[in-house]
Amino acid sequence: MENQYLTTAQVAEMLHATKRNVGLWRRKNMIRSIRCSYGYLFKQEWVDEFVERFAGMSITNEEKCDLAIALLKRRQS
Repeated sequence: MENQYLTTAQVAEMLHATKRNVGLWRRKNMIRSIRCSYGYLFKQEWVDEFVERFAGMSITNEEKCDLAIALLKRRQS
């Protein structure tokens, strides 16, 4: 499979989320991205990893993201 890069808007549409939420997840390092001259790009595999990692969790605001991250860290230790 060839690496396909997606824009923030494409990721938001794919995940039925807002661009603002995708930006939040990016800033919290929950989803990998690369910076380019006109924004951020996401590989399809990074989106898939994000979906698998945070499946079933409510991550619609900063507080919920922090709780989800803490829960994952606790599970790993």
